[in-house]
Amino acid sequence: TLPRAVRRGARAALRTELGAAMEGEGLMDVLQKAASIRSEQDAKLRRKFDAWPHVLRNTLTDSKGALDARARMLEDRVAASEELRGQANACFAEGQNDQALRMYVRAAGLLRWVTSSSPDIRKGGIKDSELRLRSSVPVLESAPPVPESREEAERVARSLFPDAEAALGEGGPAGSAAVEMEDALPDAEGAADGPLSARARKALADAYNNASSALLRMGMHDQAMAAGQEARRVDPCSAKGLLRVALARQSRPGAGVADLRLAVKELRAAMMLEPSKAVQRTLRAAEAELARVGQAERSAFAGAFERGRVVLDEELEREQSRRVEAEAKQAAAAKDLAASATKDLAAAKAAGVGTGESSDEDEGEEGEAG
Repeated sequence: TLPRAVRRGARAALRTELGAAMEGEGLMDVLQKAASIRSEQDAKLRRKFDAWPHVLRNTLTDSKGALDARARMLEDRVAASEELRGQANACFAEGQNDQALRMYVRAAGLLRWVTSSSPDIRKGGIKDSELRLRSSVPVLESAPPVPESREEAERVARSLFPDAEAALGEGGPAGSAAVEMEDALPDAEGAADGPLSARARKALADAYNNASSALLRMGMHDQAMAAGQEARRVDPCSAKGLLRVALARQSRPGAGVADLRLAVKELRAAMMLEPSKAVQRTLRAAEAELARVGQAERSAFAGAFERGRVVLDEELEREQSRRVEAEAKQAAAAKDLAASATKDLAAAKAAGVGTGESSDEDEGEEGEAG
């Protein structure tokens, strides 16, 4: 036990430090600042995680039920994913968007998810270096460009599954460096382009597309776009993915002509891949909106140009008036000067005649004047 005097001194020092903190920023301010610094430090360790879309980030869990479900065979997980998505659709139809979104994410998370090597992410926090994506099917590293033809989309889709042996190899499908295979699961025999793989791809893409619809209804436009793009990474021929991305893009606050043009391009590609009345209606509406916004921008530009031209014309007129006025003043001054000189010369002549005297200077002035 420390001597009483030492304990009293320590307590006094602590009170002094706390008093200084309270006098300055205040204890809560100090604690909040410390938390902010910690938050900034943590953010640097999880930049990749934070950049992932909502439908991926929210599959990171330590729930025993989720972990047990993910340990099951692929066929069982696909069936469970399809069942979950059906339940989520019912919630979505009733307007329960939050619940529907959670269930769509869970459905997708049975086939593709984020895992951490940390024994306790709640205490240790999330670190990019400890994260890994796991997937039951190959996924493109990024969403493919909007296809110009069905053949182009199918060519990209085939690059995911050239054959089972290549798909299971460390380097990914032959001739396709853009395919993400580091996260392939050991049970990814479904990576071969077979019925189970096709079913898994469809289940995953459908979960992402439906999550996009829920996110859009909740006003989360960027996340809705990201979810649609995830569907296209799984299935490059997904017309629904293109539709979801286009809907989110054109309805974003502040969407301009460039956004509408790209949305129209995406919708036309969706019509090419899978024609439907719903896509056709959306495409017509987007084209009409593009025409309206484009005309409004052209009119605004023309109006600004006309206003600028009028201002320029008025300025030119004012400058011309100033110039004419200056020239008139100069002419009047010259006329006054000439009249004054003539008057002086007449007076000089009169003086010369009256005295009978003449001089070379007088003759010179007369000569110059004449």
